Amino acid sequence: MSKLNDELANSIATVSEGGIEMIHNKYFVGIWSDHEIVISQANKVYDFKKEKVAEAIKDKDISSYLWLHERAYRVQSILDALEDWWKPSKKEYWEVIANLWTDTENVYENHLAWEQLLFLEFSDSHLMMDEEDTKFFNELPNTITIYRGGVDDKGYSWTLDREKAEWFANRFNFDYEVFEKTINKSDAIAYLSDRNESEIIYRKED
Repeated sequence: MSKLNDELANSIATVSEGGIEMIHNKYFVGIWSDHEIVISQANKVYDFKKEKVAEAIKDKDISSYLWLHERAYRVQSILDALEDWWKPSKKEYWEVIANLWTDTENVYENHLAWEQLLFLEFSDSHLMMDEEDTKFFNELPNTITIYRGGVDDKGYSWTLDREKAEWFANRFNFDYEVFEKTINKSDAIAYLSDRNESEIIYRKED
């Protein structure tokens, strides 16, 4: 019988009260069992991605490098790349960050990493917006009302659409709150329409 790669074996964790175990690694995320097919598939995916990531780093291919990582590890992968080998122009940086933001399912989970990516690495975060979003943002009034559905009002992701905020507040039947805030448009980081959420990225003042 095949043996699970040591790094994957060290990435097995219980993820629910029901005792479900998963492999949770930057190159492979999946339900764990000691079945031969599961072990073989996990090892193959891990080996393939590890090899391709090494090639992407050698080629300075940030796009391939990023998407070879499992979603939960992509934010950290960008920080690692910035520290080690990726030296982007300002335009390239914000294009990658915009794509990463749109792909991310839980910004709150990586709050400190996003703090660094949005506010400490490069200025001019408005470059996250494409031409159409920039036009829409510029036409907004100087004072805007934004909404957030969640456990608190400390996250960066807000919306101009109250109904969308209500959907986020109730989507998992958690009965979270809908927060409302009127801000100066100049305090918004960017407006993004990619996910049809009329999203405003906003950094809550201290």
